[in-house]
Amino acid sequence: MENMIATLTADQWSTILLVNNFQCAYCKRPFSKELLITQDHVIPLSKGGHHTAENAVPACRSCNSRKKD
Repeated sequence: MENMIATLTADQWSTILLVNNFQCAYCKRPFSKELLITQDHVIPLSKGGHHTAENAVPACRSCNSRKKD
């Protein structure tokens, strides 16, 4: 991961949440106190993905965990 690009900003993450209507990108359930938001990397960091706006989506913990790496 030494060549990983990490440019995702807080503002970009806020925009990503807005575009996704504050719901999980996979199961589409809305986030709440019970259903917490996690950042998921579409291409996992362990597989050469980057921490960028283009590679980040909001995911509930269940969907994010199911993907593993």
